[in-house]
Amino acid sequence: MAKSGMPPVGLRVPPGSRDWLLPLRDPRALVLRDLGVWLAGISEVRRGFDWPGTVAETHLVLGSIAGTGSLEVLGRRWVLSPGTLVLSPAGLPRRYFTRAARWRLLMVRIADVGRWRHLGGDGVRAFSDPWLTRLRAPMEGMLAEDPAGLGVDSHTRTSRGEGPRPEDYLRSRYRDRMGFGSAVGLQAPDGPDSFQLHATILRNQLETMLRAEGPRPTAATVALASLWGRVREHPHEPWGTQHLAQALGVSRATLHRLVRRQHGVGPGQVVENIRMAEAKRLLADSDHSVQVIADQVGYASAFSFSAAFKRVVGKSPSAFRSGVASEKD
Repeated sequence: MAKSGMPPVGLRVPPGSRDWLLPLRDPRALVLRDLGVWLAGISEVRRGFDWPGTVAETHLVLGSIAGTGSLEVLGRRWVLSPGTLVLSPAGLPRRYFTRAARWRLLMVRIADVGRWRHLGGDGVRAFSDPWLTRLRAPMEGMLAEDPAGLGVDSHTRTSRGEGPRPEDYLRSRYRDRMGFGSAVGLQAPDGPDSFQLHATILRNQLETMLRAEGPRPTAATVALASLWGRVREHPHEPWGTQHLAQALGVSRATLHRLVRRQHGVGPGQVVENIRMAEAKRLLADSDHSVQVIADQVGYASAFSFSAAFKRVVGKSPSAFRSGVASEKD
């Protein structure tokens, strides 16, 4: 861990966290085990979740479904905001964690063998938005067909800095759900059932996404995802073009080019959309005045905020709040 610049920390899974893991040792999941999938599923973790260490023999595909987490690899940190999907190569010191109240994430661990050796390297790679949805849909389909797929509570009882090693935690809790090992449970049916069909779709999606000849994600994708995560965490800051460019370490011209290539709009529009999403949350979930909300999302006055809100959302902040209140009644 010292090489990465990350502080030593024990595995921490707070109470209230839940895991929905694919039953990879089911005979019908053979198509995934043959691909090298070692563990896969969806988890919802609570504030304080902290997962250090490498699980050195596996590449990690990590996607953020809801809430925001962080990934650290070799001393660099990426913010994993909703829609972000990244790959952390096997063998590198890494840590992923959250300070959000809840973080719903998708995870696939793939063995560093054979066809996946090309995934190795010294950096995180990001995949474009549709891939998270493409992996999530068949995964949820498999879980829906799994008799034990309702999810299990997961947590560690030890304090921060004294938790178990990730490998020990996984093997002690989820040995029957991990790939590699004799198949258990149901006998494979004569013909394909829904579980097998979803497993085959998931295999095809993973294979297409990760194959060597496929399009390689760029470092810019990861850097922009991290930048927008910082904007979400601190929407009140003055996120002008120059500030964004400095945070990304590029010129303003390069920033505009990267953002337009990735999102189809300019950086100012992306920032405004993030601020409006936070404003809608505050209007719905708090009784703060419009002026207070304007301050929290980076507007100089209630007037400028209200004008921007109506232009983007289509109604005034007060009308939006009234509409949310009436829906709750």
